[in-house]
Amino acid sequence: MRYVIRKRQRSAVQLYDRFTQGKPDPEASAAVCNGIFPGVKHLKNMRFHIVCNSVSVIGLCVGEHGLLGKQNLYEAAVRVPLVICGPGIPQNAMCDAYCYLYDIYPTLCELADIEVPPTVKGLSLAQTIQNPMVKKREDILLAYINLQRAIKKDNFKLILYNVGGQRHPQLFDLEADPMEMNNLYDDPNYSKKRDELTALLYARMKAVGDFCDPAKPDWGYPVKLKWNQVIQVNP
Repeated sequence: MRYVIRKRQRSAVQLYDRFTQGKPDPEASAAVCNGIFPGVKHLKNMRFHIVCNSVSVIGLCVGEHGLLGKQNLYEAAVRVPLVICGPGIPQNAMCDAYCYLYDIYPTLCELADIEVPPTVKGLSLAQTIQNPMVKKREDILLAYINLQRAIKKDNFKLILYNVGGQRHPQLFDLEADPMEMNNLYDDPNYSKKRDELTALLYARMKAVGDFCDPAKPDWGYPVKLKWNQVIQVNP
């Protein structure tokens, strides 16, 4: 993504470098605000008050589990990089906290002292950025059309499948097995964790109004739904 400033092209990274190096540029500031954060235009005349956010929209399996693409709920497909830097944000710090991409908007609003619209469902990560011990989400629900559902909590992940009548449930200890190679679902030593996450997954699906019902055969949909069909049943 590039912005034309004074008839020259500068990348977003170059613009950010100018701010972090103590070289504020009103035009560069305006370009960043207008191009990246349209709702934060009032920052364009302030020095060193630009928050830069870099995030990938999707993950991607490139050979992991013999897969190529993002149509699954393994870590390679559902985890994406998220980098936030700016004034007052700790440098060279990492935080392992559950979040959704839609949590970024309220986070940027809070960092910019902008009121979060009441229609926004995401949770601000501003406190977590300052203190990694602050966790806004205890678990996270993952979904892929009507074929897969997963829940993550306490570094464990449960994945359930509904593919042509096949189930093949999976339970992973992500701390001990980050590549998700050792399925613990049928291990009696993890039966309590399996049952706990299964109940939590069903509860989260119900809470968000999931169009799939795990209590029904094939979750209510025996065949793979196309995207336009998903929109019809879950507008």
